Amino acid sequence: MQLLLFRHGIAESQGPDATDASRRLTDEGVEKTRRAARGLARVLEAPSVILTSPLTRALQTADIIAGELGANVQTWRLLAHHEPEAILREIAPRDEASIMLVGHEPTLSTIVALLCGADRDARIVPFKKAGCAQLELESGHPSPPRGRLIWLATPEILRLLGGAED
Repeated sequence: MQLLLFRHGIAESQGPDATDASRRLTDEGVEKTRRAARGLARVLEAPSVILTSPLTRALQTADIIAGELGANVQTWRLLAHHEPEAILREIAPRDEASIMLVGHEPTLSTIVALLCGADRDARIVPFKKAGCAQLELESGHPSPPRGRLIWLATPEILRLLGGAED
């Protein structure tokens, strides 16, 4: 299985109701995320599904990506700051060819560390907002799941791939 991890775009520091969950993408965040998603669409086929955190900024990010890639979005509560180990336990037995997770830090970088056999606190991949990584999970559903990092693209790289100037 191919696993894509995408961090949400630039968001407000405070949501309309003063909660973290309601923080929306800024205008700059929407534009930069759209340009990054356009670049991603030039190098990837649409994943089988996009699973997104239910937090507003992640939902908005997932919708932008889905619009560029033509993929279906499903809200997945586990991506809202739950333990990365729980996320991996739920992902491992799935049978889709490719899944994209849209979420938050430090969850995404911890997922990369765990899959690559590093300590859970190792920040081996710096996830910038609207950045993406692709991993390949080992077949056979090992427990704990294992994988290898295929590539990491900063938002700047993705926007350049999309043909947009920074």
